Amino acid sequence: MDLPDPERSRAVLIGVHTYRHLPDLPTVRNNLRRLAELLRDPELWGLPEGHCVVLENPESPRDVLNAVHEAARAAEDAFLVYFAGHGLLAPTQGADLLLALRDSDRQRQFESVNYALLSHEVADTCTADRRVVLLDCCFSGRALKGYMNGPDMVADRTCVNGAYVMTATAENQLALAPPGEEYTAFSGALLRALADGVPDASDPLEMQDLYRHVRKELLAQGRPEPQQRARNDGPDIALARNLHTMRERRRRQEERAREERAREERARSDRLRAAAAREAWPPVPQGAAASMTPHASVTPRAPVTPKAPVAAAATTAPTAGPARAKTRVPAVHRTHWGQYAAVLGVVAFLAVVVWVLALTGPYMPHYRSGDKPGQDNGGCTEYTCDDGVLSWKLPAGGSVTTSFTVDSPGDRHDLGGTMRTSGDCAAIVSWRLKAGTTVLTGGTVKKDTSGQVGRTFPSGDKPLVFTAQRTDDKDCTAQVEWHNPAVT
Repeated sequence: MDLPDPERSRAVLIGVHTYRHLPDLPTVRNNLRRLAELLRDPELWGLPEGHCVVLENPESPRDVLNAVHEAARAAEDAFLVYFAGHGLLAPTQGADLLLALRDSDRQRQFESVNYALLSHEVADTCTADRRVVLLDCCFSGRALKGYMNGPDMVADRTCVNGAYVMTATAENQLALAPPGEEYTAFSGALLRALADGVPDASDPLEMQDLYRHVRKELLAQGRPEPQQRARNDGPDIALARNLHTMRERRRRQEERAREERAREERARSDRLRAAAAREAWPPVPQGAAASMTPHASVTPRAPVTPKAPVAAAATTAPTAGPARAKTRVPAVHRTHWGQYAAVLGVVAFLAVVVWVLALTGPYMPHYRSGDKPGQDNGGCTEYTCDDGVLSWKLPAGGSVTTSFTVDSPGDRHDLGGTMRTSGDCAAIVSWRLKAGTTVLTGGTVKKDTSGQVGRTFPSGDKPLVFTAQRTDDKDCTAQVEWHNPAVT
């Protein structure tokens, strides 16, 4: 699944690290700040700062629920709620999960946020297609009973494309905040997965892959097993790029580029050697030139008859010259044919190099139909494109759609490059790349930011379709650019 549009998404991060009646949790402060950094990182998601609300030690349940309510109403594409702190159980039938705030204790449970009220905001107030809840607290598995399980499950009560919950523990377990560590146990594994990426996982990083990685790490350390629940497309929701996959793709592209440069250098050296061989054509052996000239005088090797006068030998010399030439011309021709064979060998080698390059790429996509982009081939050749740029002009409120043909051979292709805007227009551009109707990747770029184009997709006859849409209200013309649009 593609990344949600950060301009149309919201996140509320709630963390309580200082308590008046319960033990403090100092590492929760680090959880909050690091998660906010990662969500705002343009390389991961690029959520605008104003769209990522951080509530550190909120004073009352009202403050929390108001912030969640406002963000839920504003979210159109994706909505994330994260809580880290103490969890309590309500003394009611069913023992609802309570999210403890600063003044909470087991006697003042009215100072806590009842998770049922928070889940109502997520399920009923929010209309976003993708909704994610992450809970790092004791007994957080209780949230699964009310959120994704039983007849009152949120995903069944709402028509959403995806709904997903991940909790630090099961419903009857305590969460861990190990002393001496920078983060709590669950959030630490989650943050490391986001910051470092997950091997052999999707890009963007889907929640199901993120959960499997976090669960594996925590179980290997003997820590509580996290839980998850999802409905519809919930497991496929992605809120961040997979940095591990992106770095591996860049490494492979750089490796291919190095191999390509090495092949080109070898081919260039071979061409230079061939040219030098043509310029330094071996001279005709001494005496051969004279023998090939009909009027040259050549001393015959046959013994001269003693009775023949000297003048007679002189008169027979012109006729001996051509006869001697016939015996020497084949040797000269053999030299020439050896040189011709060497040239043909170089030509055959260059043909093999061209064939190998045609199989390995990378390739620049070829325009097929739609809005024709400007094209700066930069470092592009017929077979590779180290620094090419495709660009489109976007007036205020404008959009473009362009189809490309992919000539790269093989069963699967890798998209590469970087999406940017240029010029003085402070535009915000939402872009997508699709294979047919399947969205491969996308995001939002604006001035001084960029988005990585990285996705693997199967080969076939479906065109590669690029779309871009201005989402700002600036009265100026922007230019969106796809730098190094390689397909390998």
